[in-house]
Amino acid sequence: MMGVEESSTFVFNAYPGTELFDELIKNGKIELNDDFFISLGCMSHYNIKPNYISYNERMGRYELYVYRMIGMLLTYTLPYLLRPKRILRTVKSFFREDSSTVAEQRLKDHLRRSTLFTKYLKPIILRIFTNKEKNKII
Repeated sequence: MMGVEESSTFVFNAYPGTELFDELIKNGKIELNDDFFISLGCMSHYNIKPNYISYNERMGRYELYVYRMIGMLLTYTLPYLLRPKRILRTVKSFFREDSSTVAEQRLKDHLRRSTLFTKYLKPIILRIFTNKEKNKII
């Protein structure tokens, strides 16, 4: 993992105009209507429920879900296990404006919505660890 911070795991979609898409329409597996296009939004990276459809005859949606969850787990844990300094960097990023990865930014977004963190924890931690001369986190 030479400098790779994170990677994404997505479910493959057949796009209109491709041979696979045309075949799925011909076989009646895809019906072009509002439900089809709404279902594409349910396949986002942040939706972790197995509510999408698998058009693969050899792999059902639950097997696809298991592979996707394993991929996501490895994506977000391996960088921290292989380079433990990233844990400290991530914790520091909670108190700064910048983020090194999308995962750090998402964690910060969740923490910012937390009253416990923003009203109580963050001010105390900043008071303890901020260098008063430079007003930066140590």
